[in-house]
Amino acid sequence: FLGGDERIKLITDWMKAETSKGNVFAVVTAGQASAVTYVLQLAVPEWIPYLPSGRVWDSQQSRHAVGAVILHKLMILRDICPDAKVVVLVDDALAKEDVSPQWLGATGAVCYNG
Repeated sequence: FLGGDERIKLITDWMKAETSKGNVFAVVTAGQASAVTYVLQLAVPEWIPYLPSGRVWDSQQSRHAVGAVILHKLMILRDICPDAKVVVLVDDALAKEDVSPQWLGATGAVCYNG
């Protein structure tokens, strides 16, 4: 699961180091936030300090009327972390949706096709 214990430890150490620099993490899923929170609690409880339930959202919770799911996610990330200088979004949906550069600039986002 998640690449095994060694990879989980590597990611945990990375999140700890990034958090000490003031960076925060969030999950915005097109699925159910409660399912993601449950899996995190069950499978990787060591990630909970870095991904508390208040930073696990689903795109159905968006207050923004934008067309693409990826834009909902970007706007939710901005709502969750309004003071972030940069939002880095890693999402496999980027390969499926055409997102205009103007929207990305408006959200201050840097996106990676994950």
